[in-house]
Amino acid sequence: MIIARMATSVFTIATTALGMSVLMSCAPRPTTKVPMSAPNKAESSLEENLYREVNAYRRQHGRNNLQRNPKLDGLARQHSDFLLNNRGKSSVFGAKSDISHYGFESRSFAAQRLYNMDQVSENVASAKGCGSNVASYVVGLWENSQSHEYNMRTLWTQTGVGVAVDDDGTVFVTEIFATPKVQSHMGMVNELRMH
Repeated sequence: MIIARMATSVFTIATTALGMSVLMSCAPRPTTKVPMSAPNKAESSLEENLYREVNAYRRQHGRNNLQRNPKLDGLARQHSDFLLNNRGKSSVFGAKSDISHYGFESRSFAAQRLYNMDQVSENVASAKGCGSNVASYVVGLWENSQSHEYNMRTLWTQTGVGVAVDDDGTVFVTEIFATPKVQSHMGMVNELRMH
């Protein structure tokens, strides 16, 4: 496992011999725009399985279940589609990678400004050769990474899950974690005045 700390973000990259896998957890990065697509039946099933696995992990650690947020699901799907379409084009420490947090800053901004979220984070992974156990495999990877594990068990209340599957069976996963803003009446009035 390689851990790198940068001035504005902390991210983790891990590979495992059990299957070809890469995962990342991050803070803001550069932005991009990618068209969104609706998930197919297999991707929807994988998304639901990952959602259940993360909530099961949270319950084991005394946390409440996350609520699925369709708008965050859309942001997560958009990024997973981007990962699939830009496979092998990312570079981490000079090595080619199938995953990145490219555009996280835009996703975070959208969640905060358009969907009224306060704090936002995300976990990203790709996996191949895990059969039907993709969700538990990815959660296992995240569990063994300090920053990913932190994201899974922190006091978030909302989540969005996006999965994209390539023709060769490689699965790209993005899970966005967030908590809605809690505003006083005057806070809402002030925000309305700014617009």
